[in-house]
Amino acid sequence: MVKSARLDREYFVVLLPEGKLKTEISILQQRLADYYDLYQDEELPELHITLDRISKVKLLQAGDIITEVVNNFSGKIKLELEDLTCLHQMNDKFLVLKLKDTQSLEEFARALHARLGAEGISTLEDYSSWDYHITLVNNKFVENPIPDLDFSKLCDFVEGKSRSTVGRAGRIEIWKPTLETDKKVVYSRDLT
Repeated sequence: MVKSARLDREYFVVLLPEGKLKTEISILQQRLADYYDLYQDEELPELHITLDRISKVKLLQAGDIITEVVNNFSGKIKLELEDLTCLHQMNDKFLVLKLKDTQSLEEFARALHARLGAEGISTLEDYSSWDYHITLVNNKFVENPIPDLDFSKLCDFVEGKSRSTVGRAGRIEIWKPTLETDKKVVYSRDLT
């Protein structure tokens, strides 16, 4: 089991979807935000797939390794939505879109984690339990959390609903654990 992130010590390595895939997921995210009045301002959290967590004191090394892995990777990173599901971790509740382990996603993510792990940069101890997903709602970070009963009903409604859309990753970034967009990105690299 993957342990909860230590926000004071870790940064996140993320992939950003692009194109039709991003557009379709953004529409769903906006509908949920509007229906449940999750955010007072118009800015929604950026859609992403977390690939790894790293020690923030090893940021420069991580950036170098990511650049090397990207340069050595041939092809595009295919992203394919599998289904909607809810995750519960400690007192946090999430509504997520699970991703299929496409060959390109799996190869890229495993190569990156192997390199980050070998250098003592990755903070994940059990990568075999890592699930690729895109979070639509993290009840901990919304301005108006969905009440427990309503969240349970939402989870019952969406559990296992298929969302078979295919796309690709357009960027890889390292993020600080903040919701402030202008302070979040500490490394960014185009994948296209």
